[in-house]
Amino acid sequence: MAAMNYVVTVQRPTAITALTTGHFTSSTDFNLIVAKNTHFEIYVISSEGLKLVKDVCIYGKITVLKCFRLSNMNKDVLFIFTEKCHGMILDCRKANHDQYDILTKCHGLLKDTGRQPVRQPLCTIDAKHGLILLRIFEGVIKLIYIKELSSKESSSKNLEAYNVKIDEQNIVDIQFLPGHQKPTFIVLHPRTTDTSTINRDPEEYHIRTYQVELKEKDITKLTWKQDMTLSEASFLIPIGQDIFSCLVIGRNVVALYKENDRPLEIESSLLDDEASIVSYCPIDEDGCRYLLTDYFGKLYLLVLERDKRNGSSSTTITDMKLDLLGETSMCEYITYLDNGVTFIGSRFGDSQLIRLLPEPENGSHLEILESYTNLGPIVDMCVVDLERQGRQMPWYVARFTYAIDLLPKRTRVSVRLLNREEALSVCVITFADDLSTPYIAIGTAIIFEDEDTPKIGRIILFRYKNGHLNMITEREINGPPHAMLAFQGKLLVAVGSSIRLYKFSPQTHELTQLTQYLGHIDCLQVKIKDDFVLFNDLMKSITVLRYNVDDGKFEEIAHDVSPQWSTACEFFDDDTFICAEDGGNLISCHKDSGSTKENERNILKELGLCHLGENINVFRHGCLVTQQTAESTISIETCTLMGGVSGYIGLLLQLTSTLYQLLMSLQLALAEYVPSVGKIDHGAWRSFESDGRSDVSCGFVDGDLVETYLDLPKSVQQELIQDLRGENNIPINTTVEELVKIIEELARIH
Repeated sequence: MAAMNYVVTVQRPTAITALTTGHFTSSTDFNLIVAKNTHFEIYVISSEGLKLVKDVCIYGKITVLKCFRLSNMNKDVLFIFTEKCHGMILDCRKANHDQYDILTKCHGLLKDTGRQPVRQPLCTIDAKHGLILLRIFEGVIKLIYIKELSSKESSSKNLEAYNVKIDEQNIVDIQFLPGHQKPTFIVLHPRTTDTSTINRDPEEYHIRTYQVELKEKDITKLTWKQDMTLSEASFLIPIGQDIFSCLVIGRNVVALYKENDRPLEIESSLLDDEASIVSYCPIDEDGCRYLLTDYFGKLYLLVLERDKRNGSSSTTITDMKLDLLGETSMCEYITYLDNGVTFIGSRFGDSQLIRLLPEPENGSHLEILESYTNLGPIVDMCVVDLERQGRQMPWYVARFTYAIDLLPKRTRVSVRLLNREEALSVCVITFADDLSTPYIAIGTAIIFEDEDTPKIGRIILFRYKNGHLNMITEREINGPPHAMLAFQGKLLVAVGSSIRLYKFSPQTHELTQLTQYLGHIDCLQVKIKDDFVLFNDLMKSITVLRYNVDDGKFEEIAHDVSPQWSTACEFFDDDTFICAEDGGNLISCHKDSGSTKENERNILKELGLCHLGENINVFRHGCLVTQQTAESTISIETCTLMGGVSGYIGLLLQLTSTLYQLLMSLQLALAEYVPSVGKIDHGAWRSFESDGRSDVSCGFVDGDLVETYLDLPKSVQQELIQDLRGENNIPINTTVEELVKIIEELARIH
């Protein structure tokens, strides 16, 4: 059996993963550029607000996004680095009819072998000396030379990159110090190299300075260094020109360090002791005022007071003050635009455009001008036909709330939990011994900071009556209840590493465990189909069980032998399954039920592999259309929606062998014809990569690429189908009209 799937985007990612500002579209335009995982949006900033002028998709997850300008340029260019280590420098040119073209000026694969750091890649740019510095792997700094880059070049060059060794491990931040005769940078790192746990207690950190020897393509240590004791130091902010000075931001302290000077520190009760500072941005060009934001969305103003006696323009900082301005969305990215207007970028909430107020209103110095919806992270969703017109909408859950909406009465009730208790799962169930009464089961865990995995939890059973939830019974469990489902009139619960089945007695009000299956690490998600149970384990991919009614036990039918760090799973049919893993990949598996060999029946065979570039949390059977035309040749019965951490929503559809061969051959032709931003090869983008394993993508047609065929001139459409070939290099004959009809039908499904 072959894996034959069509995967396409329904909703692009909405969570912000990076942002920058600069004069990118022209020398007079001021732009906000926002990265959302696999695409970036370009806004023009004006007195009317933000105007979106371009949305650019790339073959990669954006981890670094920075504008810069060399001395020989009259406008800014954009440096992007992706999760798969592709680097690029992009330019923007205005075309006709207010359209913008994105040009690749430099590109290259910057991947190395080495130990992967815990933190994201670190990047700093010295535009004066034409140098980009990247920390991708531990113990190595990558120097990228861009001095010869010209704004007039039309063809793309390869990035000129060199590796140099650096002693410091687990680097927290790295920044160029401005104004020095030679490129000079500073690194912040902890004394310990243990990154397995997050330590909130004060610990030793070190600052070290280096100079880049441009001709030798090497670095040398400089004399200035600083030792300090802080809690969760997170950022370096260079201060001044041609001096050795910087701010270090910790969890509840801001410290200023300068060569041959005593440190200046402020510990403020305003800083939340439970939340680290996660982002900052300067307000003024002279570096006197900064905005800081913590994980909970509190926004602070940091003011550096300089020695201005006798009208002096001294850079000596004599004091620092910190004020709480107000609260925004939970954000990780912030940039000051102009006239008190600031953009708040969030991965876990809505992004915002705010104005800083000189005087407080209702206790806050902030005014929210606009909010930008973020669907992520999607942890659950269902499909609802709201207007009964044949088109459906995905409903999603992006902060798991534990109030329960009961329709059609539209009654909202809530459940009060114990101290440190959190609800992890919920389901509505009718038990076999009480078919007339619906119950609500809630799975909880008691959370302690010093425990990696909760060890105590509860299953609480409620009955809804007269607008109230009445607790019927509870049962203590020895692990976190990650998922629960109604299964054959019983309650199926994934508790820690086990799958357990409970029955309920309406007479004794007791939940009794009937049987359990012991898994491996953590059973995160459970799906059912008839007598079969499918679950994904944190580190051991997916396993298929069958419930033997006669024996009242679970039997393992088959499992995937690959050690995937899986995040979600679903049935395609009785023998075919889909799994998502934490590297952003999709894996389709097949159970060979017809084999006469037991070892073949017990092992799930991987049929298809594809890098999606999205971390999927949930699969749900369903489609966004319920009615098709009489001429339709595409079956929507196998449609599956998927929701991701970034707010991404995608659609999976199983194809016939003939249609799969046709679309895959077209995909290969389009990959050669359609130019990619950053010169990233389509095959490299979709190839499976995870934990050192790398495989060519197979079994998945890229619907996002295939549907670009509809936008091409007919002459190009005709040219692309002249030499389509399928399996065993057999020619495939089709017409433009036939192909357009098929692809339009696929596009209508989402």
